Amino acid sequence: MMFKKETYYLFLIILFTITSCSFHSRNEDDLNLAVQDLEAIKEKGKITVLTDYSSTDYFIYKGQPLGFQYEMLQQLANHLSVRLEVRVSRSLNESFAMLQSGKADLIAQNLTITPDRKGFVNFIVPHMHAYQVLVQRKPENWKKMSEKEIQSGLITTKEDLKGKTIYVMRGSVYASNLRDLSAKTGANINVIEVDESVEQTSM
Repeated sequence: MMFKKETYYLFLIILFTITSCSFHSRNEDDLNLAVQDLEAIKEKGKITVLTDYSSTDYFIYKGQPLGFQYEMLQQLANHLSVRLEVRVSRSLNESFAMLQSGKADLIAQNLTITPDRKGFVNFIVPHMHAYQVLVQRKPENWKKMSEKEIQSGLITTKEDLKGKTIYVMRGSVYASNLRDLSAKTGANINVIEVDESVEQTSM
């Protein structure tokens, strides 16, 4: 997707301005929040960003950093005349803690906007939307089955999750959503949280 240079910079400025607003919470003393505005980041000459290490957001190929998030962030850093420091997020909880403590200036990840999260961080206007879907293997020998037989072997309803074990990224909304679903329906879903992203764990 191509952008005019002026439009691209405008988007990045808006992204940065909104995201770098002060962080707030109902109990700021407990969170030990550190507020860094645009001028403070310019003064230190560096912007520190947390993102995922993945084939789309940020990765190293032949010694060169690449990725969609990385390219946008580098454009932002160039526009602000500061150095870009990219750190790989190891978990969502750690990312939020680093942002609140001032050890990071931005989080460049695909996050679900929830009322709870809006209580302590500011989100930009989304530049893309994603929907929760379930990706699963087809039954063995599915090529020899009818469509009805294939569907009978797949998880197609919430009830089909009963007794299943599901791995999700630690601190993600998926974990809380699945636990709520398990409690409300009595499905006894075994939710296991891991620090790696879905892509990193190849699940």
